[in-house]
Amino acid sequence: MGEHSLLYSFQISEDAASALQKLPACIDEVNPVPERRRTELRYNIRDLWRSLTMERAHRTIDYLNNPAFFSAYLRYFMPWNLVRLVALLTELPLELSADATIIDMGSGPLTFPLALYCAKPEFRKAPLTFICADRTPRIMEAGRLILELLAAKHGGELPPWKIELRHARFGEPLHEKASLFCAVNVFNEFFWHHEGILSEDASELYHRTAQYCAPQGKMLIVEPGEPRSGGLVSAMRAAAIIGGNEILAPCPHAYACPMPGIFKSGQEYLIGHPRTLEPVRMPAPRAKYPWCHFSVPAGFAPRWLTSLSEEAGLSKEKLSFSFLFVKKQSVQKKPSGGHLPIHDSSHMQSATVAERAAGGLTCRIISDSIALPGGRTGKYACSSLGYTLISADQNKTLPESGVLLRFRLTHPRGMEPRGSQQEALEFDRKTGAVLISY
Repeated sequence: MGEHSLLYSFQISEDAASALQKLPACIDEVNPVPERRRTELRYNIRDLWRSLTMERAHRTIDYLNNPAFFSAYLRYFMPWNLVRLVALLTELPLELSADATIIDMGSGPLTFPLALYCAKPEFRKAPLTFICADRTPRIMEAGRLILELLAAKHGGELPPWKIELRHARFGEPLHEKASLFCAVNVFNEFFWHHEGILSEDASELYHRTAQYCAPQGKMLIVEPGEPRSGGLVSAMRAAAIIGGNEILAPCPHAYACPMPGIFKSGQEYLIGHPRTLEPVRMPAPRAKYPWCHFSVPAGFAPRWLTSLSEEAGLSKEKLSFSFLFVKKQSVQKKPSGGHLPIHDSSHMQSATVAERAAGGLTCRIISDSIALPGGRTGKYACSSLGYTLISADQNKTLPESGVLLRFRLTHPRGMEPRGSQQEALEFDRKTGAVLISY
């Protein structure tokens, strides 16, 4: 394949790891639990886990008013959300100006500001403004106190951040406009009330999100790495591209999504839509399409958190999530009639392979390792060519999930020039993926 270079990876710095070690003491000061109640914590965590996963369609919106659930959320769910957010944010190019306004929708215990403090030390002295909105004021108040304590214990001073707490839900207007809009674990609740066509509803959801942003503002959406959320993120991505916006991450291109999950396999996408997104190589036809999601190892977490998980019987090996990072353009376009045009072709028809790979090929690793014939290993990836399978000899270690790689194409496999034409790519017969050698 030629030379390759690493552009981005999920990671947690030593400084962030040190901050996360101090978190339990901060939580205990804000939400003290009597020693006699400590033994009950593992059971409360399991009960809340069941409510947030297996029984989520039936839970009440005020579940955090339950003191046991409130304590369990602060000690277990918020820290695990912090770990994955810190891993994502550490190298993510947020590029916030000193006077930036950040709207954190569905803020909970201020998980995003906490993650930003841990992951981005360069912002700890910047006078940022945070508008934190949630339907449960008490959890936000606890989060603000935890942030202040963590900053005092870790950095010795409070950041010059202006933090305003708003009792508000997504969709309710705010008079501020965001340099950065964040929604972490907010839109997955959309599915428990979803009855319409996903493309239309996701388009509406995206445009309501964009209304919170200033011109050239950015949007960061993070959701659980499960199929429905992955499909929703893919559909919102399509709405963003069709609206003339710039996809900053994770996508290495602005063509059709080759890992759209239910956004591709639903019946409403098979017929009747104009095709405006540039097609890419899609997976071989199947009932359940792959969805774009990433994972970080549970080993990124501090030992106190993994021990608590083991005590609760909820040991983790990895943390999965889907995300979308978008830059809003000044002029927003919205498809007429609410329809979201997509391209469902499995063949590349307009842009040639040479045009897409000119000067190199950028790939985002998506999956864990799989065994391949001939003693090779592989990982699925997304590239401007579409659904891609990067393979290597067993003595080579392929990059981890989320890594962004840039390949310099000298004479890539299956793309050697033949006169004025480019020879066809080689595809994996089983999955339909473009084959690339590492």
